[in-house]
Amino acid sequence: MILRLALLFIVGLTLSLPGRAVETLRVLTWPGYADSDLVQAFEKKFDVRVVVSFVGSDDVLREKISANRGGDLRV
Repeated sequence: MILRLALLFIVGLTLSLPGRAVETLRVLTWPGYADSDLVQAFEKKFDVRVVVSFVGSDDVLREKISANRGGDLRV
């Protein structure tokens, strides 16, 4: 009886916990460096979400990085 109650308690506690938030990795790169199949494999292996933003030149890359001092870049 005590074992059943303990098991019910553990199951109930587990179900009541909030889901773990998925981490997001933002990648700023040139076309051809982050193919979708590679990104999908990485997401699956490391349980993360990858947001890829492409740039056409080094100047654009530098602009985007310096716009927020390299912080949480949302492009």
